[in-house]
Amino acid sequence: MKLRDREKSCAGINSFDYLLALMDVQYGNLQDGVDGMGIVLVTDAPDLEKNRMMSRLVTRFVQGGHIQTAIDLTAVAETSIPDSALSYRRERALLLAGKGRFDEARALIDADVEAALTDAEPDQIPYSVWVRLAIAEVSGDAADERKLLDRLAEVLGPAAPNLVARDRISMDYQMLMGRQYDAAYSPDAVTPPTLRYPTPMRLARKSGSCDVRFDLTEEGVPNNLSAECNEDGFKEESLRAVAEVRFSELTIDGVPRRTFNLVYPLEFRIQ
Repeated sequence: MKLRDREKSCAGINSFDYLLALMDVQYGNLQDGVDGMGIVLVTDAPDLEKNRMMSRLVTRFVQGGHIQTAIDLTAVAETSIPDSALSYRRERALLLAGKGRFDEARALIDADVEAALTDAEPDQIPYSVWVRLAIAEVSGDAADERKLLDRLAEVLGPAAPNLVARDRISMDYQMLMGRQYDAAYSPDAVTPPTLRYPTPMRLARKSGSCDVRFDLTEEGVPNNLSAECNEDGFKEESLRAVAEVRFSELTIDGVPRRTFNLVYPLEFRIQ
């Protein structure tokens, strides 16, 4: 902030505003994150970077139980980040269904389902169809689900029921079945990560940050890990550290459930 206040050029001030906004999106309080995202979206930053920031902010609101705000943010993202519009629309449909707003969820995704079925591969159920199946099942509307399955059979042929049975562990499908959006589950790290500063990065006196994305087994063990770091030299250590963490399990109706698409932020700082 002191550097920003001393800056005299418009370009310099804008650069500092953008950097401060990124910090608010990732680490500030939630209101600061929303305000910061407004600045991020109007810059000329690549859509990939905007998408990364928005996804992080939506996840923070979901995990905090502020589902309506997360829904609103996905609507903003759909119009502001065109390359990811379909992804945010599907996510909003799931969030709406998780809140019991099934008619809105169906209306939002139905056109995408038909478009996806038009171009569907013979042995693959399109992603949007999985979202729509999830909405049908969690709503308890057996007639709606039957209609969807019949439509799948029209497009994919008699193999459709087998494909549904084979791929029923689809990520978003299981997320909705586990009511994770509704429960706003945020797991606790029973054994927190122990970071070892990568020697090449320490010698180069480089600091960095990583977002490690992962799923959890029913026992709270991370799997399917991937890392996004501002410096590639931190990726391997980030993946190792989070892989060794053990989390509290999600239990619904007394049954342990798998958990999907979690994010663990890590910081590497030279003292």
